[in-house]
Amino acid sequence: MKPDLDAFDQEEFDEYIMGNEELARHILRRFLDDLPVQIARLAQAVSDGDAQQVRLAAHAIKGAAASVSGRQIRDASWKLEQQGRDGNLTAAAASLTELWASVERARPLMESFCREDPS
Repeated sequence: MKPDLDAFDQEEFDEYIMGNEELARHILRRFLDDLPVQIARLAQAVSDGDAQQVRLAAHAIKGAAASVSGRQIRDASWKLEQQGRDGNLTAAAASLTELWASVERARPLMESFCREDPS
């Protein structure tokens, strides 16, 4: 089965981290551990009707996802960031589902990368 490069581009991430697999695993584990907290913060902002916080929370997720080559997470977060900027919280609420789906596609690939033996 071909890896889903849109969910997680392992080669791009490895290149970005300059082949330091121990550092790559550490960064990716931190990302995976922190992501549910970040998404919960985003969901709370949507629920509270706080467009500015939606924009900021989505921007933070977007940047973190981009740094670990999680393209779909980055793209879904970008969409939420724009919806927050535009004050379109109805669309943002619907887009949270898309964000979670992108996380569910990327998580197994990222976790597998973290388990790989570098030797």
